[in-house]
Amino acid sequence: MTTYVIQNQHGHYLGKNKEWTDGRDRRIVFRCQDKVDAINMVFELSSKDIELRAHYQECDVDDFGNPLVEASATPLSISAEADENEMLETSHNNPHISA
Repeated sequence: MTTYVIQNQHGHYLGKNKEWTDGRDRRIVFRCQDKVDAINMVFELSSKDIELRAHYQECDVDDFGNPLVEASATPLSISAEADENEMLETSHNNPHISA
């Protein structure tokens, strides 16, 4: 059986609580059975965050129905800090954006 998960540019997976997770705990990774639902979720997330580069990924599931995903090598805190630093750099270059 296959399922679809959502992955961002840092290799993190969307969690069931709509927060990003590194994928080590596969039980909390968001998954859906329908490809159209996965596409719609990527569209919804990308509409809210223009810096996000998310994509859906088809994967197999284990005996418990959890997606078989590879854990991200990028720690969650580092990617969040990188996004924040990028936003600060952008705000310094554009006087119309306040941080």
